[in-house]
Amino acid sequence: MGRLAHLHEGFTLLEVLVAMALLAGALLLISRLFSYDLRALSGSGDYAAAVVAAQEKMREVLAEDPIAEGGSEETMDGIYNVNVSVSPVLEDRTENLNLKLLRLDLTVNWQSGGKHKSFTLNTLKVVEGKP
Repeated sequence: MGRLAHLHEGFTLLEVLVAMALLAGALLLISRLFSYDLRALSGSGDYAAAVVAAQEKMREVLAEDPIAEGGSEETMDGIYNVNVSVSPVLEDRTENLNLKLLRLDLTVNWQSGGKHKSFTLNTLKVVEGKP
């Protein structure tokens, strides 16, 4: 009897199949998480490059003397569409002063992974103006 009990120890086919199914499910979940992380990493790289392009354009516009009011549009690096808008603000508060307050809005648009992406940078600059 002792020998027969020893021969029946181990896993049944059903137990092995259930264990393999659980292992396959866990591996599938892990692979999807890595896939999602890689897509997010790629998207953040595009976003970081767009921010650098926007900051470069912002410095360029702010360095102009005088800053031209109005709007403009250009393409940077063949990928990023940059819209710049410069307009006076708080004119009623600066009308008696020899300065103007300008608002600069810079919007960057691009396509990434088949989706439209964009963000906007804003700043104010005080420039000399006629009272």
